[in-house]
Amino acid sequence: MVVIGITGGIGSGKGLATEFFRSRGAVILDADEVSRELAAPGSPMLQKIVAAFGEEFLRADGTLDRRRFAEHVFADRARAARLNSITHPHIMAEIQRRLAQLRTSYASDPAHAAAVVCLVAPLLLEAGGRSAVDRVLVVAASEPERVRRVMERDGLSEEAVRQRMSLQMPAEEQVRQADWVVDTTAGKEAALRRLEEVWGEVAEMARLDVGGGGPQRREAPLPEGAALPRRVCMFVYNNMLHDARVRKEARTLSEAGYEVTVLAVREPGPTLREETVHGFRILRISRPRPPALKVLDTATRLPLYPLRRVVVFVRFLRAALRTKADVYHAHDLNTLLMAWTASRLRRVPLIYDTHEVETARAGTKLRWWACFLERALIHRADRVICTNQTRAAYTQRRYGIPPPTILRNLPAYIEPPPSKLIHERLHLPSEAKVVLYQGGIQPERGLEQLLSAAPLIQGGLVVLVGSGRLKPALQQQARAQGLQDRVFFHDAVPVDELPRWTASAYLGLQILQNTCFNHYSSLSNKLLEYLMAGIPVIASDLPEMRRVIEDTGAGLLIDSSDPRQIADAANRLLADEGLREVMSEKAKAARRRYSWEEGEDVLRELYAGLVE
Repeated sequence: MVVIGITGGIGSGKGLATEFFRSRGAVILDADEVSRELAAPGSPMLQKIVAAFGEEFLRADGTLDRRRFAEHVFADRARAARLNSITHPHIMAEIQRRLAQLRTSYASDPAHAAAVVCLVAPLLLEAGGRSAVDRVLVVAASEPERVRRVMERDGLSEEAVRQRMSLQMPAEEQVRQADWVVDTTAGKEAALRRLEEVWGEVAEMARLDVGGGGPQRREAPLPEGAALPRRVCMFVYNNMLHDARVRKEARTLSEAGYEVTVLAVREPGPTLREETVHGFRILRISRPRPPALKVLDTATRLPLYPLRRVVVFVRFLRAALRTKADVYHAHDLNTLLMAWTASRLRRVPLIYDTHEVETARAGTKLRWWACFLERALIHRADRVICTNQTRAAYTQRRYGIPPPTILRNLPAYIEPPPSKLIHERLHLPSEAKVVLYQGGIQPERGLEQLLSAAPLIQGGLVVLVGSGRLKPALQQQARAQGLQDRVFFHDAVPVDELPRWTASAYLGLQILQNTCFNHYSSLSNKLLEYLMAGIPVIASDLPEMRRVIEDTGAGLLIDSSDPRQIADAANRLLADEGLREVMSEKAKAARRRYSWEEGEDVLRELYAGLVE
């Protein structure tokens, strides 16, 4: 196991490096998170802090008011040194304990344990943590850029930012002690290129650490009688940063021995052109640059959207043919024509994996074209995959095809520990009961109805975690209704962090509106994520959601178009903690059978049938 220390001054961009390594499958051990846990109410470390600085920085619920405390401590070097003398021994002891556990797990089972661990600690070098890691990566940026970032992020004055910077090790000294330096001054793209170089060296260290055979991973055997592994090329029309389903499918096939390439969309800045994740390769295809096309559009006065799609089509097709795949796998209708063309040119099988019902979906543009395309090509697919029984029956009936394979969109199995992460990040009282919606902040998700219900919800705080085009309007609506102290918003969080956020809620909401067949037939992955986190669910009374709620007994069904029903269901669970506990235990009991690990054999068997 290789341990990499990630450090750098305030505002240097450590978060970018952390998320990069996280996306590569590294385990992240965050010293700030450890510090928050160790400063829980009643903890030995918090008691020492209170003894040294007084009780005036405690909230009524016994938690530390971090913002006020930071303003007090970081205004004076002596106070900061005193705080560090209290906290650093506790934090380093806990980090050493966790690293020891990870090393023990790796020694006993290297095929399933973490090969790379990243210890993220702003004061790693100052606290004597150099001996705890194998290599140190320092994230740096110019001083003016760091000041600008922190002022914008934290709302501090320039004087306050520079005061905090003066309490940290000078950047020149950090760089002197570093094994690698990543400078983020020039922007994300340049930093990501440098991080990719560093990752190559880290991966090599991990391979050496396990005896030169490469990072170990679980190899799930092909079903008996299957042919030798083949090459698979998947198409997806997004950037693959948050597409959990495609990632799970690609990883399952990779672990079964297939060579998997996923073709995705490249967006300048947040995405790399090429990367390897969990054993499969992601190759991102650039779209024509909008500014250049806008100039051309203005000059010619011609609609250039079709031209953009043609250029994208050609680029995807060229990349797909270069993979020399033995199977082409289209994720959703917007990639089907590309995948079908590649499969015909290569004369190999085609899989059509329909995540949504695009021909009966609210907001679908050029619906006539979607209907024509699907009807023309679905019969040419060697296998069709649908996400649930309702959609499979609809697709079979509509097109007269053999029964599609049902591959449910299930979350990976996990047992997240109890958490207060939402409370910490949004500065909520630790005893607050969080009524959580997580997912896209988009129309027809029941979010307007949720805000109408919020004033009627008693004893709970509404939290929406996600991003989307409806978010600004909802935030404005919340302000107009005077709900700032009852409704809270947070941007989307990384997929691997999400279970801890979910587990810190009292109950979860999946209140999709019945406005089209796509919604009517939906079994939202978010509902299943709530079950995996062990929290009860309030869900729309639609067929697939009803099937899960009735099977598990882990929630309540409502007419989600009625704000009063949303509020009544929430109030019932908020007032009856015994009922909530019963439903929570039922959700936990259902985790295993509603996990991806229980359903992924369907995908392996489908592929085994194709490659024989």
